[in-house]
Amino acid sequence: MNIISWEDFTGKKPLAGKRCAFTIGVFDGIHLGHMALMKRIIGEKDTVPVVFTFRQNPHEIFKKDFQGNIYTQNQKLAIMRDIGIDTVILIDFSYEFGKLSGRQFFQKIEESLIPVKVVIGYDFRCGFNNDTGSAEIKSMYAGSGVDVEVVAEFVYSGCTVKSTFIRSLITEGRLDILSELMYNGYSVDVSGLDPDVIPRNEIRQLLPGSGSYKIKLFRDGSFTDAVINVNNTHVKLEYTKEE
Repeated sequence: MNIISWEDFTGKKPLAGKRCAFTIGVFDGIHLGHMALMKRIIGEKDTVPVVFTFRQNPHEIFKKDFQGNIYTQNQKLAIMRDIGIDTVILIDFSYEFGKLSGRQFFQKIEESLIPVKVVIGYDFRCGFNNDTGSAEIKSMYAGSGVDVEVVAEFVYSGCTVKSTFIRSLITEGRLDILSELMYNGYSVDVSGLDPDVIPRNEIRQLLPGSGSYKIKLFRDGSFTDAVINVNNTHVKLEYTKEE
């Protein structure tokens, strides 16, 4: 999988002249809704499936009470690779980038690849003051031959499956449900950390409250079954032995 910075994408233009199907989003905790977007850009004839996402979650910049990502960047990239994404464009969100209108953002994309298909979620918005949503994007590409697909919401037990819903389940410790809603269920990235007992504040992800939970551990690009025991100060890991 190719990983390209926004600066290189718009400057060096490695995808110039290539027909691409793309989707855009933060993709914090890759759930059923996110997977639906990505799967719709894979398998298009003679096109490159491209995901535009952020190197840093914009909520980390704008939300003072931000409690951590659901997945780390490395977890997200590993899952995108497994799903079949060819290229990921990582955007370094900044106040300067945030001043771009949605139209300007899409113009920069169009200057650096050939858009064939754009897939967005039903609630997608981008641009300064969120000035651009699905209606505006459809209008941009009307009559151009570019296919704009808007993916409807996923509903589970009467609740829309969004990152906010996933966050609430983690906070409540209802991790068993996440195996049905996320690509790899709830997972903790322990790459580069002590393999047994980790201070809670060293894990840069949203953690459940105190308790013992079956989860997936992520280390060195792969996922393994494990149990974590969480308390107010530390997380203890117990690796599940293969039978």
